[in-house]
Amino acid sequence: MSIASEDAVAPRLAIAPRVVILAGETRPLEARALEDGAVVWTSPAAITAPVVSEGLLFGVGGGELRAIGVEKGQPLWTVALGGATPGPSVIQNVVVVSSGAELRAYRAADGAAVWRQTLPAPAARRPLGAGPLVVVALTGNVVAAFNRETGAAVWRTPLDSAPSPMAASADRIFFATASGAVCALRLGDGKLSGCFRTAPVPSAGAPVVQGSSVFFALFDNTLRGFTADGLTLTRLESLPARPALGPLRAGSHLAVPLATSAFALAAIDTPAAVTVVSAFDKATGPVFKDAAAAPDGSWLVSLSTDPSGRLSLVGYRRKPAAVPSPNK
Repeated sequence: MSIASEDAVAPRLAIAPRVVILAGETRPLEARALEDGAVVWTSPAAITAPVVSEGLLFGVGGGELRAIGVEKGQPLWTVALGGATPGPSVIQNVVVVSSGAELRAYRAADGAAVWRQTLPAPAARRPLGAGPLVVVALTGNVVAAFNRETGAAVWRTPLDSAPSPMAASADRIFFATASGAVCALRLGDGKLSGCFRTAPVPSAGAPVVQGSSVFFALFDNTLRGFTADGLTLTRLESLPARPALGPLRAGSHLAVPLATSAFALAAIDTPAAVTVVSAFDKATGPVFKDAAAAPDGSWLVSLSTDPSGRLSLVGYRRKPAAVPSPNK
């Protein structure tokens, strides 16, 4: 379906039960039904960097952190930030967000302040929840960790180049570097535990950790799996086009959004041929803008533009499969 947008930048997507949220800096917030794309509600509370958790939607707009009800789009609470931010993350029912060179935590239910911590530099990416820690990539190629409950600084690690969005296992933090490597830091002390060189090929977006494996999508049109404990390459799948984002967890599969606005699907536990789902003829030349996946794999949603600039929102319904155990 085609949708209207007055944003110079296309809206970002977030999936909630039964709806997909479209959020943009200058457009009304909008929820559309996953079943048929019909508008369920709109709200004037424009936000960017949307994230959904436990029936609540969080994002940043007008210099504020905003909480909005997913069911009806009703504003719930706001907190003034006053500084630039890459966006919030929800970690154990607490919303963690940077504001300039400060990291803050607010109770998700009502916005009550939990803690604040001064950062040595502004955050470059959203915070990541990792066991007892909150981990933040800072400008200047530094990764820093803070106690999740108190905000106290735990460790700080300088890197040779800027890290990609990160993912965490029980004892490691995984990321790709701009210089062409996939790397891991030990969660306990922040020390580098290993890297696998992919240069000159960089990685797209964040990796996905599943059990004893971590998966990256690379710009050489491959999906690669590594052992989480040593970053040994164990899996190499060819993708039919360039990845536009990192892999998304979709039930028993990984869904890699492609630059063609299609999804490449790969089973997590069983190496098999990659399958592709797409609503587009390659001749139409859609331009990828964003994508989202329901964690149980029941829905994939893509947002793209056609050559005339019209936005197209496409939903793919999939039969949910059993989600692999995180410890499998």
